[in-house]
Amino acid sequence: MADIIVVDDETDVAFMIADYLQAKGYHIRTASGGAELRQAIAAAKADLVVLDLNMPGENGFSLARWLREHHDTGVLMLTG
Repeated sequence: MADIIVVDDETDVAFMIADYLQAKGYHIRTASGGAELRQAIAAAKADLVVLDLNMPGENGFSLARWLREHHDTGVLMLTG
């Protein structure tokens, strides 16, 4: 099944999304921001990255641009 990285600075939100997707059979990794996302995707390719739009420091837009420039990975943007 697909490998998904959930990126959100609010860990409770990230784990809620991760738990739901994992229950559907997906392999899930979480990251709290850009640095952790870069480490996670360097360790193993992801099929999809679920990005929070509003995060302190590097926001979802800049991370999506970086992903598009450096990786062939789907991106889903969320905000709450």
